[in-house]
This record gives sequence, structure tokens and C-alpha cells, in this order.
Amino acid sequence: MFVSANLHSVMRLEKLQHGITSTLLEKYGITEFGRYPDQMLLKQYENMDNTEDPYGIVLFPKDDWNGAFHSRSEIFRELMHDLERTQGLEHYLVRTFECGSKIEVARTLIKLDRQFGEKHKISFAIIGGHGSKDSICLGNMQNGFSRGHLFTNDLYGRGVRRTRDFFEQGATIILSACSTGENEGIGQTLSEKFGMKVIAPTIPTGLSLAKPKLENGRISFDVQYNRQNLDDKNIMAIYEPSGEIDT
Repeated sequence: MFVSANLHSVMRLEKLQHGITSTLLEKYGITEFGRYPDQMLLKQYENMDNTEDPYGIVLFPKDDWNGAFHSRSEIFRELMHDLERTQGLEHYLVRTFECGSKIEVARTLIKLDRQFGEKHKISFAIIGGHGSKDSICLGNMQNGFSRGHLFTNDLYGRGVRRTRDFFEQGATIILSACSTGENEGIGQTLSEKFGMKVIAPTIPTGLSLAKPKLENGRISFDVQYNRQNLDDKNIMAIYEPSGEIDT
């Protein structure tokens, strides 16, 4: 089913702009075109070299064993609609990437900073992956090593200081990865180490809404996760920066 949907997306995109899918594959690693609205990818293609406008990123995994990330298209459709129609946010761009390892994520952030960092750092990030309290899976095990997994312990590495410099002060990170918002898990550690607001689910569930808004001159978000007939217990955690970045 997902293969068919992806092929139909490729054909629609190529009718809109010949060569778009090969360019998005080469520059952004995108292979699962059916995950995203056509107009979202078309706008990304048209603004590849736009250094003037602020932007956020969507970073999704290459590995998706159950097709969970093919159900997010409507979320992104609404996100693009709201950005275009909210005063003060109409110039924000969304740059989408697919990565299969921590190394690919690092290369992506470095590339973005080299191209756009002089004028704009990353304003927000929506990061997807199959998650647990202490990990986000982007790709399969490679030669017995977990290069496809981002673990809580990875956030204590030497590259954390450089990575957080790729983001604007006050940036928001939204995790679409099961259970990553659990207490003392990877979402909380990410907030502490990066000094950023992190929103993440505390249970196995998926993102259902990321609605942008202008708040104190910055882009912010109202976020919801699927309840899936659950009771009213809290299924989402919001970790705010403490003011002092944990090093």
C-alpha cells in the first residue's frame, strides 16, 4: 500500500515540476514522498536557495517498519496552511529531511548551518522516529552497530555544544517518537542539554497536531498526540529550558 502511495506521489510531483524528486532525494535524502503533501515538497524545492526567510525542519527516519510515518501528511498540510495564514509567520519555510543514522543527522545540520546559518538558525524542529524512553530509531542496525539509533547517552557527547549552536535561542523541538517524553528520558535530557523547549509523548502514540502561533515575537506551537481511546491521563510532556544550559 505504501509503495503504491509513494509512486503516485512521485508521479504527481513530477507533473508539477520535472526533476523535483531526484533533486529532493539528492539534497534532502527523501525517498518516502508519500509522507508529505505535494505542495509542501514543491515549496521546499522552490526555496532551496532562499537564505532570507526563517525556517524550521522536519526530520523523519528512513526506517519505518510499520508505515507509521505515512499517516502524518495531514498534519503537515495543516502546518503549511497555518504558517501561510498566520500574521508574522507567513515567511517561515519548512525544510524536510530523511535520515537513517546519527551521522546523517549531524551532516544535515552542518550543511544547513553552512548554507543558511549566517542569516537564520533553525527556528523549530519536528523529529520523528520509532521511540522509547531513552532512544529514537532512525534506521536499522548497521554491521552490528546502533548508528541508526539516537540514545540519551549520545546527548552527553562532545558534539552537543556545536549541535545546539545550529538552533535559534528559544527554538522548539517536537518529538514524534513514542515514549520519548517520559521522566528523565531522552526528551527531557534534550531540553536540558540544548536549552530548548521540547515537547514529546509520554506513552506509545503518534503526533496529531503541530499548530504554529506567534508568541512573544517567536514561533511557538500547540501540540497534540493521538489518544487512541485512552483515558484522560497526561500523554504529553513539555520540558522548558531552565535558563542555564546543562553542559
